[in-house]
Amino acid sequence: MTRERLIFIDYCKAIAIVLVFLGHSKSAIGGECQDIIYAFHMPLFFFVSGFLFKKMPWREQLCKLRDGLIIPSLFFILFSYITLYVPRNIYHCNYTDMWSFLEVFVLVPVKDVVRGLSVCDNGSIWFVFSLLLSTLTVRVIPDKVIAWCYNHFLIFLFFVPLLGSVWGYFFPKELPWNFQRYYIICIYFLLGNICAQYYIAHKEKYSRINIYYQILFVALGALLFLFVHPILRWHNYSASIWLSYQTFFLSLVGIVGSLFVSFYLSLQIGRNKIVEFLSNNTFTLFATEVVWGWNLHRLELVTSMVMSPFLKVILQFVMGGVFAYLLNRFTPVLIGKKKS
Repeated sequence: MTRERLIFIDYCKAIAIVLVFLGHSKSAIGGECQDIIYAFHMPLFFFVSGFLFKKMPWREQLCKLRDGLIIPSLFFILFSYITLYVPRNIYHCNYTDMWSFLEVFVLVPVKDVVRGLSVCDNGSIWFVFSLLLSTLTVRVIPDKVIAWCYNHFLIFLFFVPLLGSVWGYFFPKELPWNFQRYYIICIYFLLGNICAQYYIAHKEKYSRINIYYQILFVALGALLFLFVHPILRWHNYSASIWLSYQTFFLSLVGIVGSLFVSFYLSLQIGRNKIVEFLSNNTFTLFATEVVWGWNLHRLELVTSMVMSPFLKVILQFVMGGVFAYLLNRFTPVLIGKKKS
């Protein structure tokens, strides 16, 4: 991939992780803004993952999944267990016998991993299971099928939510590993992969876009978000995004708006160390955000101190950033990276 494309994706991932932190703080941004963010922040992550996905020989592909996704996921599950699950339960339960203790601290966490929703009280880790399934699915899809989707893009977009409605009918409840969410997440992943092929085929055209088109991109992005807002006031993203036409296209609007803004920033500002750090550590920031939020809440209770919602968001970012730096510095293998 070209340097320009990497900068563009850096901004897109940085925007996505900022939206995650803001979206999880309703008191900081208000309910309506939270609805807008929830409409597309996770689809944006899966779209970018698909955009960056590249097919490899199976042995190499599985090794990359092991090092880049499975090992970090196991580490963050263990980290959440030690820093979140145990402290939240150790002082609030009465353990009359050994079986009660084992049930709370062994069986329940194992069930969480199987369910794949809120693992060890960390609701942010659910996405890794769907990402793993989506990656394997797109890997086994024949290139001819992906080429057909590329050449018949509008037909592909038309049938996606229709099939999603059928999927939601047959899988309406929670299933192991979030399988009920698998279809729509896989679609966003595949959509990103298709768009990456289009970008590669036309990347020289994008590098010559002048300032007027860049401003147009930002304006279109803002208009798209404004278009989403009144509809989301009465439609909850989190409940049914994979069940209807409406929520799929609203999420798609948010993704397109984010792409417009990201592309504009990449052309106007270029490389930025903070943006690159956020981009390189989205997994760590995302997977630990709940941990920092809960510990800040505990700090408030212990000290009787009241923090503003925005201050909490900033502190969560700082704590996550410091933790990510330490992991990169001393144990990069735990987050899927090699020692420099």
